[in-house]
Amino acid sequence: MADSTATFRSEKILQRTKNIPNRFLIARRKASRILLRRFYSLFTSVTIEGLENIPREGPLLILPNHLSNLDGPLVLGLYPHMLEMVGPRDFKMEPFKSMMMAVYGMTLIRRGYADSTAVSSIIRHLRNRKHLLMFPSGGMWEKRSFSNKSGAVYFSQLTQTPILPVGISGAYLQSHGTITMHRPNLIMRFGKVIDPVSKKGSKAEREKQLQTANTEIQAAMFDLLEPSEQERYRIWAREEYSMVVEFRKHDRIETVRERTNGFLPTLAEFAIKPNLFRPMWKHARKNMDPFMKKEFYSPSRVDRTAGDLHENLTGIFAQYLPYRLGDESQKLALAEIDQLKFLCLEAREQGAEIRLIPTAWDPETEIVRTEALS
Repeated sequence: MADSTATFRSEKILQRTKNIPNRFLIARRKASRILLRRFYSLFTSVTIEGLENIPREGPLLILPNHLSNLDGPLVLGLYPHMLEMVGPRDFKMEPFKSMMMAVYGMTLIRRGYADSTAVSSIIRHLRNRKHLLMFPSGGMWEKRSFSNKSGAVYFSQLTQTPILPVGISGAYLQSHGTITMHRPNLIMRFGKVIDPVSKKGSKAEREKQLQTANTEIQAAMFDLLEPSEQERYRIWAREEYSMVVEFRKHDRIETVRERTNGFLPTLAEFAIKPNLFRPMWKHARKNMDPFMKKEFYSPSRVDRTAGDLHENLTGIFAQYLPYRLGDESQKLALAEIDQLKFLCLEAREQGAEIRLIPTAWDPETEIVRTEALS
């Protein structure tokens, strides 16, 4: 009841913030920055390095890594100048986050789509010599490699805007730690400014310059991270995924699909990465417990959850997996959902309950995990 009441209230506030006149934008941003600084002072322990690298004048693209809801507000609140910011618009956010984005006034973009309105706004900000914050990875999820989308370097080349790489460490899965007063240790490092991407030469030469610059910026960002943060990305790059499936009949548990068989690898990777999987239940507001709780459920319950996931991935989230895990991931995930639904029929015929256990195996250390990588 408390959660639904809070959601109702935040939705009402969100509707009101949409009607705030644009002339109050500066005042809203100043108030937001004061509140954010207070929040991070009270609920986290933040170390900031490299402030001397930040130029006073724009234009400037500020590009941090992104693994936590804490990242964007951290930069907005503690950066020495007021920022423009690019945020997501490809699916409906939870009401409180939507409210915050509306109050601050962000440029929202549909990731994975051609969004000419957002692109025009970004170009306008940079040509007006603003400092613009955007996350070049394209979103907050556990990527297999530390890599960026091409959008940021494209804007740098088009508008001849310098780039400020930023490394944020310690924020992954720490949002809950702030509200429980655990005060996570966050480190934000600003690197040396990188010159705008050259736009000289032929189309092929400019494309090559974009690729070279993207690689350079990725390396600069990665070097700004703490060793433990860097190692997490290396582990994700190495890991192999599989779904262990168990049947339970009359208190007798049988493993029907072993980890070593590599069963449902796309769904296993999807389910074991909290940031990646969160929109499937948080934003879609659908129950995904059989993928998340590692408990036994009836075949009909698992089948219904598989159907809901299929509906997500063929509806409003149709571009979600291709954008994050590659073009083939959508087809693979849908095929694996069909396999899972067939397994539900098998369990029903046997009168068994089903437990799904997503696993990740690191071939270098031979460690198998069934929980999020801390």
